[in-house]
Amino acid sequence: PLGVGLAGQVLAAGQPVRLQRYGDVSEPLGADLLEDAVLGCPIDWHGETIGFFGVGANAPRQFNEQDMETLSTFARHAAVAIVNAQLFEREQRRLARATAMTRIGSLMTSSLSLEEVLQTTVDAIHQTLHYNTIDIFLIGENDPESLVLRARSGIDVDIQPGEFSLRCVVGNVGRAAQLRTPIYSPDTSQDPNYIPVPCAE
Repeated sequence: PLGVGLAGQVLAAGQPVRLQRYGDVSEPLGADLLEDAVLGCPIDWHGETIGFFGVGANAPRQFNEQDMETLSTFARHAAVAIVNAQLFEREQRRLARATAMTRIGSLMTSSLSLEEVLQTTVDAIHQTLHYNTIDIFLIGENDPESLVLRARSGIDVDIQPGEFSLRCVVGNVGRAAQLRTPIYSPDTSQDPNYIPVPCAE
């Protein structure tokens, strides 16, 4: 947290911190390090702190201005390396997701059977994107005001397709169907519109 330990003090100050004793920070985190000299430096990228460099040394070693400049130089190099690594990871995830979507699309069109298409779709999404629960509801054939669970994957399937349905006007599933727009809920336990599907966490 901000202000706790050397890192917290550096992040709160937004600049390097040099202390003769680690014990002089407002809330030290290590009792065995209290007598160590410490030097902390923020890792900044375009004016935003993205990390922290911290070094310590046993007494009688003390850090000086040259040490602070050296660590600041390391921090500037680290910022470039960190941002480049994060960009690379995001690009890898984007490519993996695009590949997964292409694979799912090809699987979805590999069968003419509706039940096979639906089950293949949820299974592929589960295996590729690792979502905990994937359900597909379709408008009821005999009741256009209902949504019927037709395929499920990702959890122990104790409920079979066709055994659970929702009215088109209730729950997030119903709202999505009624409004014809995606519905996002960051925390279903706090969402008054959420109606739990049986056997789903």
